[in-house]
Amino acid sequence: MFNALYRSILMVWRMLKNAVLRPFRSLYARARAATNLSRQASKLVPKVVKSVTTVKVKPKKREDYIDAGPVYVAKSLIFVVIGVLAALWLLVQFLIWPWMESRWFTARIYELDAKAETYTGRVELYYDEALENLSFAGRLENGVKTGRGTEYHENGVAAFEGTFADGLYTGEGTLRDEAGNVLYEGGFQEGLYDGTGSLYADNALVYEGEFAQGLYDGEGKLYEGGQLVYEGDFAAGQRTGQGKAYEDGVLVYEGGFQDGLYSGSGRLYYADGTVRAECATFADGLIDGACVLYYENGQTKYEGTFSQGEASGQGTLYDEDGTRTYYGGFEAGLKSGTGTDYYPSGAKEYEGAFSQGVYDGEGTLYNEDGTLRYQGGFSQGVYSGTGALYLEGGARVEGTFAAGAVTGTARYYEGETLVYEGALADGNAQGTGTLYAGGAAVYTGSFAGGFLDGASLLDMAVTDLRETVFAGTELTESRADTGFVIDNPLLQAAVFCNYGYNDAEIVVHRVYLYGESLTSRFAGSAFVPAEGYADARETSETPLLIPGVAATAQTSHAVTRYDYGTYTLRVWTDAQGAVDLIEWRSMRDLATDSGGTAGEADAEASMIDGLLADLGLGTSTDSATTDDTTADGTTTDGTTTDGTTTDGTTTDGTTTDDSVYDGLGTGGEAITQ
Repeated sequence: MFNALYRSILMVWRMLKNAVLRPFRSLYARARAATNLSRQASKLVPKVVKSVTTVKVKPKKREDYIDAGPVYVAKSLIFVVIGVLAALWLLVQFLIWPWMESRWFTARIYELDAKAETYTGRVELYYDEALENLSFAGRLENGVKTGRGTEYHENGVAAFEGTFADGLYTGEGTLRDEAGNVLYEGGFQEGLYDGTGSLYADNALVYEGEFAQGLYDGEGKLYEGGQLVYEGDFAAGQRTGQGKAYEDGVLVYEGGFQDGLYSGSGRLYYADGTVRAECATFADGLIDGACVLYYENGQTKYEGTFSQGEASGQGTLYDEDGTRTYYGGFEAGLKSGTGTDYYPSGAKEYEGAFSQGVYDGEGTLYNEDGTLRYQGGFSQGVYSGTGALYLEGGARVEGTFAAGAVTGTARYYEGETLVYEGALADGNAQGTGTLYAGGAAVYTGSFAGGFLDGASLLDMAVTDLRETVFAGTELTESRADTGFVIDNPLLQAAVFCNYGYNDAEIVVHRVYLYGESLTSRFAGSAFVPAEGYADARETSETPLLIPGVAATAQTSHAVTRYDYGTYTLRVWTDAQGAVDLIEWRSMRDLATDSGGTAGEADAEASMIDGLLADLGLGTSTDSATTDDTTADGTTTDGTTTDGTTTDGTTTDGTTTDDSVYDGLGTGGEAITQ
């Protein structure tokens, strides 16, 4: 019986021994592989062996057992149990529990704890040691965030949800601000936006599309205030490649981009979607090179070259119906260099030099029928320098111009025939000049307002009058006892000279202008007396009646009188305002002006009438004055209304069309993109 029990116990012992020793061998091997424990083991092993060897493995004596009441327990078995328990504790502490904690449990660690620097497994990291304010929930690998996890702001709102690799955002994830608003959702690589994603600001979409290394890269859409501003290609965070630009949600540009600016070929659009410009080249966001601009109706507005966004080089302008209005050079968006302006009809209006959008330099102006209007110099859009102004009826003025008007000495031609040479002011003969007829000088002297100035003749001796002023002219004279009249048919001027009193020198006493001479050849529409007249008044006194020369009747004429120094000027005008007669009268020596009687004055008037009649200056009031000369012939329809003033110089010539409106106004608009 005892032998059977012994064998049983021995068998159990062997089984226990194998069970206990086998784990120890494995633990030792792992411990030795992990740390250098050979030195410590060499010290501990002899002691352990000595203590163990005192206990016999195979008890044979009574003292090898412990009396446990009903049974005896071998002392060696106690040591075996203790060893087994120690091995189990070590196994659980260093292998089983860490393995179970990392896989089945979540560790709660203060983020500044040293443990967090090396921990592997699921974890909750906290901002505070009390472990109340969560900063991260996820997995650590040797202290580094790995796999899916969530970072938190200090207020507890999730800052990032997604995947980690080596502690950095990698893969898909979502970023939020402290208020919980989404900042970004999409792909990450090494902590930077990478792949496809959407970027937000103030709860509004800013960008959606492709990223690379944290920057827009690839295809994407850019937004401002919730509205699309760009869609197309990006590179290194900038609009680069092909794309479309929008303003207020409306397409404004389509074409190439470089570093965020228009570059290469592209199109500009109006708000309604019609093409505003088609350009071969943009540079730095501006048109640079060949381009065509369009009106909103689709008609071409400008076709030519640009530089830095402004028309530069050669180009052509059109109006909205497609009619060409200009062809030539541009600089900084304005007409510059040589060019040609056109009328709305397509006829040439101007050809010559431009500067800063206006006529400047040498050029030629044309009427719409192709005839010349002006040829010569311009400055800032107005006539300036040497030039020729062409008037109605084939007349022209050659001279020097300033501020749009001829000034100084000029020459007046009718066709190719020289008519006048001398001083001009405000388009009229004013000052000293020479009048020509048939190529010969017929008068050299003073002019006022476009008319011969008779006042300058009143102080002249008759010999000087004949030899200088009327030189080269066939004169006709009629004589009486007290004086005589010299008539200049070419000038249509009559001069009354007295024989003088008290042996005085024969001088001019009265000067008359009559007939067609009362019509100025120049710009003035009415007789303008010289400056300096002290008094001007209309009188109802009976005018001096000179048959065929002066007024038709007292009732149908007005007389305007001007008093100046030693002479008086009288101007007779009819009901239409046309001048019939101009008279300059000296205030010296004759009739009532020198204390004579009214009868002497009447006698003088009768004598002058007779002298004029002898010269054949006309006696028919109706023939010469009313129908022939004044009303229908010269004044109303000929020169004043239709010829010089209205259509020729003042309205259409210098002021309205030439200088002001066409020069500075119409031509001065800059052409830009």
